[in-house]
Amino acid sequence: MRLAISLLAVTALVLAAGCAKQDDHSVGADLRNVGHDVGHAATEVARNDDVRHAEADLRAAAHDAGHDLHKAETEARDAFRALSADLRHSAHHATSHDAPDRTNG
Repeated sequence: MRLAISLLAVTALVLAAGCAKQDDHSVGADLRNVGHDVGHAATEVARNDDVRHAEADLRAAAHDAGHDLHKAETEARDAFRALSADLRHSAHHATSHDAPDRTNG
């Protein structure tokens, strides 16, 4: 995060310096140079070991979360099926003619 803020600050300074120049450089050339500088800085960020480790940690956490979510889904589905079976079983016994609490007659 601090690196992104630093990049924005450097970009703003370069733009301000480019706009303040009154020499033979055109604004377009200055903007191209700023674009190249930002591109190089972004490449350095992408190659930074701390950033790579953070990306790997995020990928691992996402993988673990996906696995946990799938496991929770399976457990919820199994619990729903068991509850549904119990309800059907109870309904069958409640409406059956040979239920123990019903009298024949």
